[in-house]
Amino acid sequence: MNDNALRSWTIRWLYAVAAGHVLVGALLPWFAGAQVFGGYHGGIENAFWQAGAPLEARGLQVWWISLFGPTVQLMALFMIALIHLADRLRQPQVWLWMAAGLLLWAPQDILVSLRANVWPHLWIDLFALLVLVPPLLYLWQRDRAGRKDATEVVTSFDTQKRTVLVTGATGFIGQNLVRALLRDGHEVIALSRQPGQAAWTFDGQVRCIASMDALSPATRVDVVINLAGARILGPRWSAARKEALRRSRVTLTRQLVGWISSAEHKPFLLLNASAIGYYGIQKIGDATALDEDAPPQPVFMSDLCREWEEAAGEATRYGVQVECMRFGLVLGKGGALPMMLLPILLGVGGRLGSGRQWLSWIHVDDVLRAIAHRWRRALVDTAAAEAGATNFTAPESVTQAEFSRIAARTWRRPSFLPTPGWPMRLALGEQADLLLEGQRVVPRRLEQEGFVFRYPTLASALQSLR
Repeated sequence: MNDNALRSWTIRWLYAVAAGHVLVGALLPWFAGAQVFGGYHGGIENAFWQAGAPLEARGLQVWWISLFGPTVQLMALFMIALIHLADRLRQPQVWLWMAAGLLLWAPQDILVSLRANVWPHLWIDLFALLVLVPPLLYLWQRDRAGRKDATEVVTSFDTQKRTVLVTGATGFIGQNLVRALLRDGHEVIALSRQPGQAAWTFDGQVRCIASMDALSPATRVDVVINLAGARILGPRWSAARKEALRRSRVTLTRQLVGWISSAEHKPFLLLNASAIGYYGIQKIGDATALDEDAPPQPVFMSDLCREWEEAAGEATRYGVQVECMRFGLVLGKGGALPMMLLPILLGVGGRLGSGRQWLSWIHVDDVLRAIAHRWRRALVDTAAAEAGATNFTAPESVTQAEFSRIAARTWRRPSFLPTPGWPMRLALGEQADLLLEGQRVVPRRLEQEGFVFRYPTLASALQSLR
């Protein structure tokens, strides 16, 4: 039996176990007082009352087991939903969460059963561990290895071995980037607020630092890739929240430039993250294609990107080429896509708000290839250091309604249930523009330079992520 077949049968086994729990939960209210539970009742009676248990005790047990039936059913249905999502999205951490939940619950239950000598309950717990934990751990290891193998195509950044400083290395794009750099033979230094976790994530292959103070000016760094920034979608954009977003982007970038100013060996390139939010919002019905020359707007997300790029641009004063990467929605097995797909996978997807807002996206593989493209161009361009910007978006922009239809067709789900926009406006305020407004952004500069996208259409991108 090959590995794919083994995975398929393992998932079927988990479905069968969960379905069995649904059936057991349905039967418990009917059989709670039946002879089949005689030994179970007797064990509890011996544990709590020894001999001569009152009649009320047996009635209480029967009532408790009857009530436990619906609880078992709900847990089993939740397990089925988790198995389905983990299988479809190939998210290995879901398998690990399920196994961890069992390993946290079962030992405590086993200990109670041992102390009370309730042997039937003990055998049930041991059986649950035996039939569920090994398959879950197998799927976690298998899918975790599969995610690494899925990106094993080596992206060539440089013909020479370089030392690369990456901030935001444990994020969705950052993890993919660091692994691609390691495969291409480069040395990586990762700036992370949790250096221990970062070291574990990359199997100890990366030097991890908690702040720029830990990096000596004598350290040779050839390329800096700045991806750090607090999650933009979250709590309402209060004054404090806006300041936190600026601090995680602009302030950190200034610290990077400060280190570059004192570095004994200057990097030749700073690749700095930005976003298509630089262009503000595009009115519904406006199909104008926005290239890198389109101006910003006087709104917060545009101001944030502009300030971020300006902070990065200061590195040109020290002879460093600066390229700002204006990311669209990055699609991959991580990031925002799993949550976007959740209603579609559950069969309740549809348009969001008007559904006519533009959505500019890019596959994560093309992000890595475009970063390598910018890197190689910087090696060729020996002119004076200057700051540039590139739209990291696919050639095809779609409306939100089109995105829902294409995703639903890819995963063979219906797409019919609209979600009104006003609750999001009420809950998120200005931040709702990220979901209800959009921009039709085109990768003009990449196309003019002859860059070829591996996934130029949304259908092909989503199909690769099934």
